[in-house]
Amino acid sequence: MGIKTFLIKVHLSVLLPLAFLSTVYLYLYPVWHKCGFEAPGPKEITGSGTKEAPFRLLTLADPQIEGDSSLRKFARTRTEIKWKHFRRREDEEGDGEGDGDGMMSVVATIKAFTRAVLDRDHLRDVGNGYLEELKLSMKYLQKKVDLWGNDLYLAHVYRTMHWYTNPTHVVVLGDLVGSQWISDDEFLRRGRRFWDVIFRGGVKVTPEDVYNHEVSEGGKDGGGGGDWTHRIMNVVGNHDVGYAGDMTRERIDRFEDMFGQVNYMLTIHAPGPPEGYTPNATLTNKITTAQGGEEVIDPDELIPPVLRILLLNSLSLDTPIKDQSIATDSYDGINLVLKNRTMSPLQATILLTHLPFHKPEGICADGPFIDYFPAWDGGGIREQNHLSETTSQMLLGWLFALPTNSDDMHERKREKGIILTGHDHVGCDIWHFYRRFPDPEEENGDDEEEGEESTIIPTLPRPEPEWTAVNYINKDTMMNAMKSSGAFGKHFNASTDFVFEGLREVTVRSMMGEFGGNAGLVSAWFDWSQRTWRFKYTTCSLGIQHIWWAVHVVDLIAAITSLVLTLWHVLSLVFSTTKVVVGPGKKEQ
Repeated sequence: MGIKTFLIKVHLSVLLPLAFLSTVYLYLYPVWHKCGFEAPGPKEITGSGTKEAPFRLLTLADPQIEGDSSLRKFARTRTEIKWKHFRRREDEEGDGEGDGDGMMSVVATIKAFTRAVLDRDHLRDVGNGYLEELKLSMKYLQKKVDLWGNDLYLAHVYRTMHWYTNPTHVVVLGDLVGSQWISDDEFLRRGRRFWDVIFRGGVKVTPEDVYNHEVSEGGKDGGGGGDWTHRIMNVVGNHDVGYAGDMTRERIDRFEDMFGQVNYMLTIHAPGPPEGYTPNATLTNKITTAQGGEEVIDPDELIPPVLRILLLNSLSLDTPIKDQSIATDSYDGINLVLKNRTMSPLQATILLTHLPFHKPEGICADGPFIDYFPAWDGGGIREQNHLSETTSQMLLGWLFALPTNSDDMHERKREKGIILTGHDHVGCDIWHFYRRFPDPEEENGDDEEEGEESTIIPTLPRPEPEWTAVNYINKDTMMNAMKSSGAFGKHFNASTDFVFEGLREVTVRSMMGEFGGNAGLVSAWFDWSQRTWRFKYTTCSLGIQHIWWAVHVVDLIAAITSLVLTLWHVLSLVFSTTKVVVGPGKKEQ
């Protein structure tokens, strides 16, 4: 077997199949992993007329686009290195000539060049300078290629997931760039890469878009706001503007100019009930009054099912803060929800923010942590992993009306919404719930028979109700965990009145290559059969960035070898010797 035949067999049997299969996986990985938005169940009535959820949110987190700050340490110029080594021996001998700025005259330059040629040590120094420069240039080039490939990797994740899943809305949960301390020019360059490369085809959300947004089903606007399929809702992160202690109005302004507002609310109306729909008579239609009581109203008088999406700058909610006006803007955003909130079960909220809510140590990769600047530097928040416990509970009450303190079990089990956060690159999925403890007196009861002498058993006082969290796995597992921790209903009867009242928070895993190019898929719909909103979350990951590089390297090798073997075969046909037999016993030509 000749070498050409061997290479052709390897090319056809190994390289081409490997290139084909790996490329198919790279560009169709959502199909391979069976990714997609969860759809309503067969018994759920959505009124949308399709099997898809009417609201589908593609959720990405923490791209952290890098730039010149990561290249700066490699960016020593050729002149600096040559100058250091070329002039060192002149400085040692004290013969350097030039002006006060160290610039050599023409005579000094000729003299130095002559000595460099004749002096081996000096020549070696100059050679070392070029070698050092070469090493730095290679590192610089490597980093440039790495940044270029990282942009294309992130773009591939967004483009593939958007094409395959067909979302109605898209959000990036903060940390769009890698540092809040970069210059305005570098921020502008990274912002252009965000829109022109990574999220190419995406559109910034403008105040006019927010004002006109009145969505019905399928992401289509009913009031002039247009299709939101390609609009990118960008949450502000600490790497974009800093934490509360170093966040400035200038950083907020440049973020909003490039990526959109940091606080706003969208209102989405669920598709109406299908024709012939009759409300379930077993489900009560109650709202909680301002005085804390309950009022039963006619189903026709209930507000339409409304889903509110609040995009919130939570970095400014905890104190101390450097610029109080930024915190005021965030609270104004919260007030948008409060002004439009009713206690009706037909309302729900999706909160999009960067900082995760407070949760106990050990549940997620990052535990509770807040660090502060020294007093002489303002004393503001320098760094934090979670919102403070006070702020977290405040938002749960203000935005989601939890806890409800309702006697109706069905009301307490209604889904009030979902929280989507970034920041923790590893990701986390938890369930916040309001933990109540049984009253010892009610739990023991009065079992003594009449006439018997009662025995006083000393008991500890009942702990105050509190918010806590468990990992979100499934309802049965969480129910057992909460029962074991004393999470009982209003009347503290675990068997008949157990409360499963709470809210899901998903800290979306980063879309960076190191974390697998993750994307979150949130679907929501209003279930008319149970008169409640439903929220589902699932993920889809491409794999680490080395997969993207490996596939394209294999494709490049396959393309080059195909070209080389084809040219080799053509040239061998052109220049090969042809033998022609002209007859029996005659000479071959």
